[in-house]
Amino acid sequence: MTLLLRLAGLGAGGFLAVAGLASLILGFAALGDHPERGIQVLLLSLLIAAAGGWMLWETYRSWRNGRTPKP
Repeated sequence: MTLLLRLAGLGAGGFLAVAGLASLILGFAALGDHPERGIQVLLLSLLIAAAGGWMLWETYRSWRNGRTPKP
């Protein structure tokens, strides 16, 4: 069960990190046509990427220390 939770944490964190970084590209593209929307997309995508990075880091850290992540 702990391996399944760890793999789920890595999968979810990786998905959020990649989705956040991909939406950063869309935010930069939107800056030219709609500056106010572009800034909103950039801020939201940074938040999503940070959440994904935090999930990846915490899962990796708990895996390295041998602790089970909290569900």
